[in-house]
Amino acid sequence: MLYAHSVGETPVQLFKHWVVWLRTSPLGPVAFVIAFCGRPLTLVPASLFALSAGFCFGPGWGFFWVSLAGALAALLFYGLGYWLGLRRGLAGWWDRAIDAIQRQGVVSIVVLRFCFTPYDPVSYLGGALKLPTFPFLIANFIGNFPGTISCVLMGASMQGQFIDGNVAVNWRLLAVSWVMLLLMLGIGRRLRRRAGLGQTSGSLSFSSESSAHTEP
Repeated sequence: MLYAHSVGETPVQLFKHWVVWLRTSPLGPVAFVIAFCGRPLTLVPASLFALSAGFCFGPGWGFFWVSLAGALAALLFYGLGYWLGLRRGLAGWWDRAIDAIQRQGVVSIVVLRFCFTPYDPVSYLGGALKLPTFPFLIANFIGNFPGTISCVLMGASMQGQFIDGNVAVNWRLLAVSWVMLLLMLGIGRRLRRRAGLGQTSGSLSFSSESSAHTEP
């Protein structure tokens, strides 16, 4: 916001320029991965990154770059948690997430991703609770998969020149993206119930965060 004000443009205009640059520059994918990992500093939702990846790189490469960026971002916060350690009492949902991971290990990472739990704190807890690194990354990928596919396909469904607003919609891709999103919501609800995380008393009640895991 401050940078946009300093250059005399709105955040939307800056985002349009960013998307155009990603589509045309050979360094676009590398810049995308770096920006995704720095997402907490920009306050840009992971879902918006996944949408832009689908639009800029297409469904196949968009999914690849979002998955790679998501894994690196998760590994970054996993490492921070492993190094800095665990602290309770920060928030109610935080303590309940700790209890869930301690009970179910890496399986809980899949459930928490499906529940739209804040992305980076879950990665941090995975490291702080010393989950095995490779199983953590596998669980992270599985948990992110439907949300990433949904957001990337939604972005890929918008075709044309973004900068001048001349964008057409591929309704088939858009429909598939919504099916994937609804599937994720349904599976997430079922997993919460089976894992005992969907009760209102003494269990998890999370704030939602827009994510590909977004954020794929």
